[in-house]
Amino acid sequence: MKFPAFARKIAPFTVALAAMSACATASAREIGALTDAQTPTPIDMWSIVGFTLLAAGGIASAGLLSGLETGVYSLSRLRLSIRAARGDARAALLAREYARPGRLLSTLLVSCACAGWLASFGTSQVLDALGFGPVEAVLLDLAILLPTVFLFGEVLPKDLFRVHADRWMPQFAGVLRVLRVVLCVTGIVPLVAGIAALATRMIGGRAASESVSARARIAALLAEGAGVEGLSETQLGFADRVFTMRDITVLQEMRPWKSVAMISEGCLPAERARVFLASGVSRLPVVNSEGIAVGVVGAADHIAQPNASTMTLCRKPLLVRGEDSALEAIQSMRRGRVQIAVVADRAGRPIGIVSMKDLVEPLIGDLSGW
Repeated sequence: MKFPAFARKIAPFTVALAAMSACATASAREIGALTDAQTPTPIDMWSIVGFTLLAAGGIASAGLLSGLETGVYSLSRLRLSIRAARGDARAALLAREYARPGRLLSTLLVSCACAGWLASFGTSQVLDALGFGPVEAVLLDLAILLPTVFLFGEVLPKDLFRVHADRWMPQFAGVLRVLRVVLCVTGIVPLVAGIAALATRMIGGRAASESVSARARIAALLAEGAGVEGLSETQLGFADRVFTMRDITVLQEMRPWKSVAMISEGCLPAERARVFLASGVSRLPVVNSEGIAVGVVGAADHIAQPNASTMTLCRKPLLVRGEDSALEAIQSMRRGRVQIAVVADRAGRPIGIVSMKDLVEPLIGDLSGW
């Protein structure tokens, strides 16, 4: 899924989390002021160290979570699916989390807001302990915390995860799962999801369903794989034709029976040779007196034994139905090791013939040299 699609999906989440983040920052200030009012004596050095570590941990956590959020946008789900199919446990775990992108993104946004609150709270406590007044604390916050968070909590981790998303994201699959479970159990993520759904309805939108068919999911993965270091346009075109093959029937690709060159079961070798030369085909259906196909004679067999009778060279025909899909017919012909099949109706009467060439051309293009 590309970035714009994700951006549209998480817009309500972003609105909800922005409000929550603002409230969290304000509450951090209030807690700091309340602590200062209730504790007139200076905080000891160990407390300063502890709150400094808390602020640093909040900044580091915010950076990691911001990077993971960018990784969600940048990750190639095609490569992730391939790694999961090959037995990579972490890739499989991440793929399961990625199956619900709305829940995953809300988990990251809530976690990032909490990390920002910890950084703000720790910084305010340190500044208060050092004896700075409210105005000075705010100015120092702007001078120290804002650029630090911007660099180490936003720009740097986002750039790194954007470049290394495919390699790094599976490494944090366990972290994402733990965060998701904790925030879902506490009810925070469901609350954010509810606010997002309400905001979506209020602006006249409609929540997108996360359950899609397997075919649509694979098509989306292939489309996502296009571009730099992904699938080429030729490969995407081939994949698209694979999907359309499911809807192509034998009836659409066969040659009508009335235009088919054929011979009778009693055809003499000289007549058989003449029909081969006149038609230019490599195989001829053999019919009995009732017009039922009883076999197929190949030009190679005729050349190898030009004087043999037609029934001696005749091989049992493979019968397929007109309503069979092209893929089913290809599988039947491969199992029977034949290059041509007789298309018959329910009564067994021939209505046409179809070759392997006819069936694979919709997939790989024209095969004029076949």
